[in-house]
Amino acid sequence: LSINQPKLCPSATWNSKAITFADQNTIGTQPYSISIDINNTIYVAEGNLNRVQVWQNGNSTPIRNISNGLNIPRAVFPSINGDIYVDNGKPNGQVDRWTVNATNGTRVMNISDACYGLFIDINNYLYCSIDPTNNVIKQSLGNGTLTVAAGTGTGGNKANQLSHPRGIFVDTNLNMYVADSGNARIQLFKPGQSNATTVAGTGASETFTLNQPVAVILDSDGYLFIADFGNNCIVRSGRSGFYCLFGCTYHPGTASNQLHNPQSLSFDSYGNIYVVDFKNQRIQKFNLATNSCDISYNLPKLCSNATWNPDAITVANSTSIGLYPQGLFVNINNTVYLSATSFNNILVLSEGSTSPQTYISYDLSGPGAMFVTVDGTVYVYNSANNGSIYKWANNGAAGSVLAMFVNSTCNGIFVDIQDNIYCSVRHRHIVTKKLSNNTANTTTTIAGNGTAGSGPYMLENPRGIFVDINFNLYIADCENNRIQLLQQGYTNMTTVVGNGSNETIVFDCPTSVV
Repeated sequence: LSINQPKLCPSATWNSKAITFADQNTIGTQPYSISIDINNTIYVAEGNLNRVQVWQNGNSTPIRNISNGLNIPRAVFPSINGDIYVDNGKPNGQVDRWTVNATNGTRVMNISDACYGLFIDINNYLYCSIDPTNNVIKQSLGNGTLTVAAGTGTGGNKANQLSHPRGIFVDTNLNMYVADSGNARIQLFKPGQSNATTVAGTGASETFTLNQPVAVILDSDGYLFIADFGNNCIVRSGRSGFYCLFGCTYHPGTASNQLHNPQSLSFDSYGNIYVVDFKNQRIQKFNLATNSCDISYNLPKLCSNATWNPDAITVANSTSIGLYPQGLFVNINNTVYLSATSFNNILVLSEGSTSPQTYISYDLSGPGAMFVTVDGTVYVYNSANNGSIYKWANNGAAGSVLAMFVNSTCNGIFVDIQDNIYCSVRHRHIVTKKLSNNTANTTTTIAGNGTAGSGPYMLENPRGIFVDINFNLYIADCENNRIQLLQQGYTNMTTVVGNGSNETIVFDCPTSVV
């Protein structure tokens, strides 16, 4: 394809505050569409100025102005060879092709009204969504054959109908995604099929409610990013469903973290997202902040018949770790971290060693549960400081920093791939979470209701916790003798093993889960 589909990890994050790439002084009052090609050349269709402007990668000054003969262009799309296709359909009734350095466009498609979405697939077919006729048409750029790609021509909400279709995306398997604006849904038309499957919005199995979705793009793994015009936000899909990415108050605004009727969006090759913020008459750039797929803990591939030696080897004993050690972590380099609770320190042993190489002990008292991130930062329950989680970087040489205020005992700590911190609070029968961009005192209860119990939303003395890369939370629910799974986006938990499951294993206070 000629446009970018970056490889994004499930934990990818973007800065919530956008940079304004272009404002009204540059793009006028009706910016309709943006496309960015694989060379990071940016194309913006500017309706009231009857033109398309072009920027090169990294340049804030336009290098080209396409305008001769255009009338209120609604959509623009670059081809793989550098030609640019521009809607010129209202009132001219055509789509034009502009070759490199051309001063005039050439008519390539006759249309009955404006194209609100344009796309060119890998077989060199040009697609156009026409709002008044409620359909999508496509034409071979090789032989000029024109056919209806989707819709019956009559607006409706059946599987073969569309209502005010807007943005289009056709993947390399020729699956066509249509922003079916009037039906508040995203429709997937598979090759050769006239009936679509609803993948987002009204009629889909997921619960996210769309309000006039007008654009849809896909990353390299086929996850959807949607401009939701009526909700003033950008929505994305992930392994655990759909969620809001930008503009998540759903109210229009002019601040850098707000949108007002987003109209179009496009990736650059780095994974940054450009959004046409229509009513604010600007192009907003949301920079990719993190895109690391790394994890700090081991996830070995184990066969179903794997066995372990029943006779263990002692790595550390009471001489080095004292009595009743409470925390253990092994990273991907097989470095072992131990909370020597009675000694008020943390021991670090490299693979194969029985002698600690590093002590982390400064301003630490009664350490318990712990977690170590990819960069070597140690998070540990520090009982002496009002029962909170502290973190040490660089082997603790500079002392600790408060990471999460708990005011109770954390029997389990986990830091997910977005650096959110989790704590199982045994005496309160809950699991709490601190988002990475929140202060240490701002936490949210995500599992349990604060009362001991065995219901699907309750816990009793929870201990160890584990969060997978899809943000599913596993909890060792000690007094209920079970392991609970809280899936991303759900409030009730599922018992995966122990009391209440279909498994035959009987627990007696499970305390850890990996």
